[in-house]
Amino acid sequence: MTACTRTWLQAFLHLNAEAVVEKIPAAEIARQEDTVLRALDVLSREPGVLIADEVGMGKTFEALGVIACIRHQTPSARVLVITPGADLND
Repeated sequence: MTACTRTWLQAFLHLNAEAVVEKIPAAEIARQEDTVLRALDVLSREPGVLIADEVGMGKTFEALGVIACIRHQTPSARVLVITPGADLND
């Protein structure tokens, strides 16, 4: 298994792609990258991980980053995404 470092991550995953347009500070991008790397570390030992934070902190991008990393390491990996039901929006 490849060592999951920031250099490895940034070689193929660009969480900062919209940072300038969306005015996202570099520190926030680094925090999101740290979250992805920590989640991958947890997943190397445990069957799952929960990403939880305040609204607008980038949980969706972090989750997609984790999925991208897993698929980068193992292209045949299968991913299941579970979301709350539509009634949560009411």
